[in-house]
Amino acid sequence: MHRIYFIAILFFLFSCQNKSANDDQSDTGNPENNPTPSDQLVEAKNEESSNGEINNKNQKSAGSSHEQNIMAFPDLKVVSPAGFDNAYVFYDSEHSQLINEKDTARDAEPTVSVIKTKLDVKEKDIYTITFSPGLSNDPLFIVKKGKKEIGNFNANELIIPGNGTVYTSSRTNNLFDQRRKYQLKDGKIQEVKQPFLYVGLQTKTNAAIQLYSSNDFKQVLASIPKDTDIEVLVSSGKNYLIRTPFGLTGWWKNTSGKDTPIEALKFEGD
Repeated sequence: MHRIYFIAILFFLFSCQNKSANDDQSDTGNPENNPTPSDQLVEAKNEESSNGEINNKNQKSAGSSHEQNIMAFPDLKVVSPAGFDNAYVFYDSEHSQLINEKDTARDAEPTVSVIKTKLDVKEKDIYTITFSPGLSNDPLFIVKKGKKEIGNFNANELIIPGNGTVYTSSRTNNLFDQRRKYQLKDGKIQEVKQPFLYVGLQTKTNAAIQLYSSNDFKQVLASIPKDTDIEVLVSSGKNYLIRTPFGLTGWWKNTSGKDTPIEALKFEGD
């Protein structure tokens, strides 16, 4: 009888030992229990070629506006005109030829021939996109068909998705980043009017302001004191729709020109 008990105890101890070994092997194979050492992690980096072309898939923005453009057009390539890293062209690489060379023959500030591309991939016409920084830092993109100019844009970013539409994003000489849409029609590039321009600034007041129920500015909706957190939603000319911390929305008219009482609503330019 004692011999049977002794054998049972040995069998139990042997089973426990095997279970512990299996658990150890299971833990070793579990990535949660064995994280990759930090020195083996590889960070994705932006790849930029000698002609300034940027890999859009890994692009990290230097500013929120550029980041929004990348998110809106993730399949387009991005290039900065040679020598000017504060401007960008988004384009369809399958229907474009990247040039990105300065025209050094000019006596004034040189222009840059950036790309040759199709504004509409369904058409045969090829257009040349050139960039000029301007004499007083007023970036300008010029679109030509052959030698004929069919459009120009004062913008920091030019977006050409290849569907006959052109988008621009411009912070220079504006109180906020203005986004506009243009359409190729009858050989000309014409702006598609918007009811409002999106502003989208979360900021605060540097002085007290009043909000009105409508943009005729007859009935006061709310008085907003200095140092109040607000969100500027959209604009129509000098009129801005603003959201209060509580969630009320009302119109405010900018009568201060370039020096506004709203912190982030600042003029950039000359």
